[in-house]
Amino acid sequence: MTIFYIADFKIDMSRSVIVNKGSETQVEPKVLNVLLLLAERQNEVVTHQELKDNVWQGTEVVPNALQRCIAILRKLFDDDAKSPQFIATHPKIGYRLITPVIWSGSALNDAQSVSVVKAAGKSQRANMQIITVLVLVIFVLLFAGTIGKWWSEGLPKQYTKVETLTHTDGHETHAIFSPNAKHIVFNRFAGECKSHLWAKNMLSGKEHQLTKESGYFGAVSYTTDGRELVFAANKQCVRTPKEVKKKIETDRCWSIATLDFADALAKPQQPNYRYQCQADNLLTPKALSHHQYAFLQYDNYKYRLMRLNDLNEQVSVIFALEDEFLYHFDYSAKTKQFVVISRTHNFEHAIRVLDENGQVLTLNTLKLSRGMSANQQFPVHFEPDAKYLLATSQNSLYKIEFTGQLQKISTPEANLISVVKHPDNEQLLAVQGHKDIDIVQIALGTPEVNSLSSGLNQRTLPYNSLARTLAQERHALYQPNGDIIGFISDRSGYDDIWLWQNGEAQPFTQRKSAQPIHQFAWLLNGNGIAWVADDKLVVGDLSGDRREHQADMPLYAVLAVYQENRYLVTINYPTPSSLYLYDVDNNTLQALGADHVSAAWTYQDKLFYSEFDGEVFSGDINKALVSTQLGKDFNYQPMAKLNGLALFVHDAHIYSVDKTSLMLERYDFNGQWQQSVMSLKGNAWKVTGMRNKQLLLSQFIAINQDITLLN
Repeated sequence: MTIFYIADFKIDMSRSVIVNKGSETQVEPKVLNVLLLLAERQNEVVTHQELKDNVWQGTEVVPNALQRCIAILRKLFDDDAKSPQFIATHPKIGYRLITPVIWSGSALNDAQSVSVVKAAGKSQRANMQIITVLVLVIFVLLFAGTIGKWWSEGLPKQYTKVETLTHTDGHETHAIFSPNAKHIVFNRFAGECKSHLWAKNMLSGKEHQLTKESGYFGAVSYTTDGRELVFAANKQCVRTPKEVKKKIETDRCWSIATLDFADALAKPQQPNYRYQCQADNLLTPKALSHHQYAFLQYDNYKYRLMRLNDLNEQVSVIFALEDEFLYHFDYSAKTKQFVVISRTHNFEHAIRVLDENGQVLTLNTLKLSRGMSANQQFPVHFEPDAKYLLATSQNSLYKIEFTGQLQKISTPEANLISVVKHPDNEQLLAVQGHKDIDIVQIALGTPEVNSLSSGLNQRTLPYNSLARTLAQERHALYQPNGDIIGFISDRSGYDDIWLWQNGEAQPFTQRKSAQPIHQFAWLLNGNGIAWVADDKLVVGDLSGDRREHQADMPLYAVLAVYQENRYLVTINYPTPSSLYLYDVDNNTLQALGADHVSAAWTYQDKLFYSEFDGEVFSGDINKALVSTQLGKDFNYQPMAKLNGLALFVHDAHIYSVDKTSLMLERYDFNGQWQQSVMSLKGNAWKVTGMRNKQLLLSQFIAINQDITLLN
């Protein structure tokens, strides 16, 4: 990553942007490459030929291409060619950058670097003296332990004790402290339409149900005065008797909801709904001052930070990014500032601090440690005094500075879901746990083994598990031309691919890595498996050989094998889980024009894919490739009757489970219904394959997820 400073301007080569006074300007890479070469030889004349040879590297240079780049730079710097302050022209020879350059990485932070450049001006010697003095000061501070003390203030490097606060058949999420820390507030999910907000008194241990009617509730926060709870809510569970009888699924539209905390402690209350059903995906609303709320709203595969003025019901954009994917934000009422996290097109994580109007105050990138995946996310939260940030990522806890420095904090509990800090001391409130899912193989038409009452964490199961464990075992797939079943399991403590053969399971991978395996695919001949590890494609055969393939971008998951050595993969660019065809022979990636893809299936040249909400689309792979190569959108056809959350392709047919009746249905490739196959159960309906009239599926058993206190 190359970052340098010229006067008030920050040049970030990795993101192809120039930043000035908090405003970013996207700049063509070749224009910035010209500037980079001039900066590397600051105050030297760089000839026309040198610039062309280095920037265009042997490719044909169109007439005046170099002059155009210089003109763009002068416009960005507001520089006058006749009286230059930045770039001097040497007629018929070349160009010279006459303004001093500061390079990132000289032990100075961004703000210091900019101030040093401003002070430079008169002579390069004076500039170097300033830098030398500052570096010496920082060097002394480091050895004196001052900076180390600053880093460690407010949070120890490890926690050693854990106290379990909840242990029920429901599973808890989104736990927070009340402002005075006398209560904790959380969401308890006890099954379909059995979810409520709860509070627990930390002194007496007494629990209070806060919501009168069940629903779907998101993360909870407090208003700035601490009187009300704020959260996203969906009232899908409030249905008419007719809708319930016919199992009609209402739209999952979300609202901003508030609840008077004191009233709810005395008696469960009906939330007050604001901005009702205006968004199908509304996340983490936060209360601002003057009856305003900030929230993330999903639109066209991107999130935008929005503001609702509850007095006039006006909605406006606080902050949005065109060339980055914004995925999380938090708000500090104490500093009246936002922090937003986004993934850049270079797969870095940008961390911005904004004022209440959305103006950028600071911009840095997270400094990921070796071995971290470019695809993992960091949902950060302000600690109570807004001095630093906390985040859980891949089940571990991290402390994050606003400069992007990242430190892993050791905890006695694994499988961390979320963590918040106590308002007055170093205690942490954590949600931790895991899912218990088994693999099932049953003959078509098999009746359930036991009657299963509806509800969560039932120990009587509808079908006999292939192998009963307490682990999360999923994505089971039959081996083509063989009798092996492959599946993903975390029974070893990490995600691995396992093989079921001759009545027993054996590990196919032994990774010992916190990075999850999202999916895998059997090779067409059944002699091997492909998956993604460390953001690379790994292809392993059953004899134990492994081959890694490094694509031009970090891969997220392998969804299917299209042809030999050609794989359908997802990449988090330009939007999350965009679909690509990866040709490993030529090491090429070709976009297929599908985004937000969770699963994909092929039959000859036909492509079927599902988005994360279960919507299914179909199209011809070759036509999609031609369209995207021409820069055109490809129109995939929706298949409205299908449920992509439980679907597989077998013997030139599509099999899919109806969302409401849980009946496994058979369809043709146009999505037309053909026949009903068998009825499945509420805890066992995620089908993944069929062979010899045997059906393969996942059986949900429990979510063991509780709230703990870390000391």
